[in-house]
Amino acid sequence: ANLIKLRRESVARHRQYTECKTREILTLKKKERTADRKVSKLEAEIQVHKKNLAKREGYNKKLTEKLKETEKHLMKLLATRKRDLSTRGSLPVRRHTTVGTKPKEERFLDEKSQELKTLLFFLNRIVIDRNTSLKLSDEYEEKVAKYRETTHKIVNGVK
Repeated sequence: ANLIKLRRESVARHRQYTECKTREILTLKKKERTADRKVSKLEAEIQVHKKNLAKREGYNKKLTEKLKETEKHLMKLLATRKRDLSTRGSLPVRRHTTVGTKPKEERFLDEKSQELKTLLFFLNRIVIDRNTSLKLSDEYEEKVAKYRETTHKIVNGVK
């Protein structure tokens, strides 16, 4: 009778032990599936960020090319205006005796200086926009790098 009782207790302990280990295995499998899902989500997110980064780089490249073209065009215009002003400046200036009216040359210089101010404003605006664009691009790249690093740490921590 004692032997049967010991046998039953042994069977009960064995059953309890196997149930405990089965639960542990199921929990570990569940954690592994959750970790795999997180990793796959993070990988998908990385792909999205890579695509966005590629788009941004393309956009920045186009903007840079357009900026260079605009700068060249503005420099040509500026050189042309300076040449025109220097050739016009060498002409003899006639003074009008009528009060309240400016001579043609002075009106021309006023118009040209206004054009130069406008061109200078646009040139400054382009440079500011370019600097802002580069700064934002750098910040974006830093954040993507930090994100990648964090993702790798998470993946390594899961493994």
